[in-house]
Amino acid sequence: MCAKGGLMQFQVSDKLGKILEEALMLSAGRGHCYVGVEHLFIAVMDHAEDFPEGFRDQYRDVLMNVARETGRTAWSGHAGDTVHETFHTPRCINVIQQATRLSNRYGSDSADAGHLLCAMLADNRSAPSRILDAMGIDRGACLAQLTAELGTAGLAKRKALDAAGGTRLTKKTGGPAGQE
Repeated sequence: MCAKGGLMQFQVSDKLGKILEEALMLSAGRGHCYVGVEHLFIAVMDHAEDFPEGFRDQYRDVLMNVARETGRTAWSGHAGDTVHETFHTPRCINVIQQATRLSNRYGSDSADAGHLLCAMLADNRSAPSRILDAMGIDRGACLAQLTAELGTAGLAKRKALDAAGGTRLTKKTGGPAGQE
């Protein structure tokens, strides 16, 4: 039996923190001692309204089917008798880290459901990716549209910030733009 606690220590936004909490609660509700990508994916799908609009309109129903299948085919192994805390799987931790990198790359303030989904679908071995592939869905096209729309949204945010007189950090110096 595992403890119903043991949150992983991440520096994340409130938005991402809420999704991670929901994934933890899903895991605990199923009696699992780990938070895996399958839990994270289902929690992300509860925030599908945060996906870019065109992507959401085209892929939401397909991804909801993937979420149902993910819940049905979750790992049923045994983590061992020495587990006393709920832990995040290495794949789950990697997805969270990749989502944060993606949000930075696309100019977002923080990672959200779209960035998490993008990181999950980019991982060929994640449960949602395997299920999409097994369903015969073109994951490459799905991922391409998501990344394009995340990039467009990030570009729009950067332009709005620049127009409002905000500052962006440069890659070279870490100082305000223009001081390279």
